[in-house]
Amino acid sequence: MTRTRLTYRFTNLLLTLGVTVLLSACDDSSGSSQSTATLKEHEVHLMPCTQNYSDITAIVTRALPTGYVLYNDLPLRMPANRTRIRGYVTYDTKVDFMGDFVYAESEGIGSWSSKIPLDEKQYYIYGFMPGNDYRKVSINAPSGKTYADGAVMTISGLDAVTTDDPCVIVGVKGWKNNSTHINNIPLTLGQFTYEAEEDGQYVYLLIDHLYAALRLSFDVNTNYNALRTIKLTKMTITAEAADLSQTVSSVDMTATLTTGNETQPLAIELTPKTGTAATVTVYNGEELTLSDTNKQDFLVCIAPHIADGLNRRFRLATTYNVYDRKGNLVRESQTAENVLTIPSTKSLSAGQMYTFNLTVNPTYLYMLSDPDLDSPTLQVN
Repeated sequence: MTRTRLTYRFTNLLLTLGVTVLLSACDDSSGSSQSTATLKEHEVHLMPCTQNYSDITAIVTRALPTGYVLYNDLPLRMPANRTRIRGYVTYDTKVDFMGDFVYAESEGIGSWSSKIPLDEKQYYIYGFMPGNDYRKVSINAPSGKTYADGAVMTISGLDAVTTDDPCVIVGVKGWKNNSTHINNIPLTLGQFTYEAEEDGQYVYLLIDHLYAALRLSFDVNTNYNALRTIKLTKMTITAEAADLSQTVSSVDMTATLTTGNETQPLAIELTPKTGTAATVTVYNGEELTLSDTNKQDFLVCIAPHIADGLNRRFRLATTYNVYDRKGNLVRESQTAENVLTIPSTKSLSAGQMYTFNLTVNPTYLYMLSDPDLDSPTLQVN
């Protein structure tokens, strides 16, 4: 009798972005409070690049990214819809422009695009993603200071588990053009300045994660894979707790950004909100074949651990079809549920990731007539 085994693994995940962005203000979500009457329309291209998700055992402070991958080419399976970035172009104690940066494609190149009115002076750029949550975000200069000193973002009601990747800008670098390879741009944490005229149209951004991540890595037992083919059709995940009254449904967050701090310009404070957790759809689409040689990876972002026992337990539900090796459909819309728990000895901070390796493995493989062969389970020991 073969038992299904779930193993834990810690790993680094390279999730770096290099994406051309143009600023765009939506009619119902953007505004401005211009400080002068001499504003000109500028076409501004933003080029975001993320920090890596780091090994759970690594220190929180991470080095600058050493390589970039286009946002279109994310290595882990994410929703097809491109997220928005909520941008704030500030001066003194005012926000001169705020609006969403919206994704679009032109001539095969993905970008976010628009034009914005700016004076020819030095601004300070801050931002939050995904921009579709802009109604949850407010921004202010530090108490008694100006935006030249940093910014304080208050974000209310973020889901405790999400397929979005909540991030903030932690560095800004204006550049004349995009002809220089992105790896050669001298990016610096804690630098938020942008000269509207002198720095040209291009602004490179460093953005960092506000959440931790779960990586769900699926494969199939080799012996079983020789007899049957599993094709995933749907997967959901729900935050739970041993005491369901302690299930974290959402969090309120304060993200404090400090200018000039090249080590750790971002400080995060979290307040958990307990209650009934919503179910998040991780995958729902065409049949996705699972096998013994080609792992299928999925990424789910979770609020960092805010207290012992909170946001550590998750219910994973999967739906799949089963085929024999001749391609005949044997079982349709089979379902399985499993509880995944992060050990209490491991605490996830923002930007860190925990990997669950999951193997589909029937209980009685040697008995070809056993119904379990056609209805495999994924068990957690």
